[in-house]
Amino acid sequence: MRGKQPFRARGDLSEWIFARTATAVRAGRRPDDPNLVAEITARLETPESPFDFAVEFTNNSMESYRLELTPDLTLTVRTDYDESSGAYSPDPARLEGRVHAYSSTTALDESCRVIREVVGALLAVGLAGPFRTPGDPAGEFHLGSELQFDGFGDPPAPPGEIFDLRSKVEFHPCMGTSFDEARASRAAGQPGDRLRNQITRLWQGPPGRSQEIRTACGLYARAQVASDPGVAIVNYSMCLEGLLLQRSDNASITARLSEAIAYRLGRSADDRERLRKTIRDLYAVRSQYVHTGRVQPDLELGEQWARIAGDALRREIEDF
Repeated sequence: MRGKQPFRARGDLSEWIFARTATAVRAGRRPDDPNLVAEITARLETPESPFDFAVEFTNNSMESYRLELTPDLTLTVRTDYDESSGAYSPDPARLEGRVHAYSSTTALDESCRVIREVVGALLAVGLAGPFRTPGDPAGEFHLGSELQFDGFGDPPAPPGEIFDLRSKVEFHPCMGTSFDEARASRAAGQPGDRLRNQITRLWQGPPGRSQEIRTACGLYARAQVASDPGVAIVNYSMCLEGLLLQRSDNASITARLSEAIAYRLGRSADDRERLRKTIRDLYAVRSQYVHTGRVQPDLELGEQWARIAGDALRREIEDF
């Protein structure tokens, strides 16, 4: 079966057909109606309906801007400034988009993927960061569609990771980055404008490499808000693998990744050797978690993973 939004599993397809048949029967149609069969068959050829989503985040950026990443994906950040009091009055940062799917469940999966990728990119370049006081998030999450032929019950509830992203991530002032001072000094305009242009370019660039980087952004976002340090380590490592390694090469992942990171981020021979050793040590801990489901909590280790993944991701976004 062809289509931009394929069915995820055989059981998922059966459930989809059953739900649509049952909905039609409840509306007074017969299950053996040849026209109904033809309608469902036609939908199977292009199983897509539009779903609009919106998600809001706490905004402490003290800035206002709007990024039209694609015709179906827009980020709006608005902050009002009162000159008389010198106070900022921010609205929640709002990400709005549209996905196409054959059911509300798959639309939820797809919208979550898009949200993760955008948030991960913003975290990597410094336009967003960890919420200083995690708690109940400001704003909302919404997923809606005009699709009427969708089965039973209410739309599925958003997964916990959406709550984690909204409660653990905030938009904050852009202070620029010291990751590559020479590069920053050569860039024209304000740091925030430069970074926002880089994010927009990542979504508007040609497919292929841009999607690889966006996928890595999504994994980075998952790692950043993970409560389990083992889950964070696995997602950081997958982020780096997808970002820096070729899929066709079956050689040792640890060896290839340590060399790739040393080359990409190292600034001297000693720095590159330090990075190689760090990656070997980090992958030993990753292997422990993958095989045992447990890892000793280590704040410094987690910060090393986060720093290396963030530096690599930021470099790839800047160079795209």
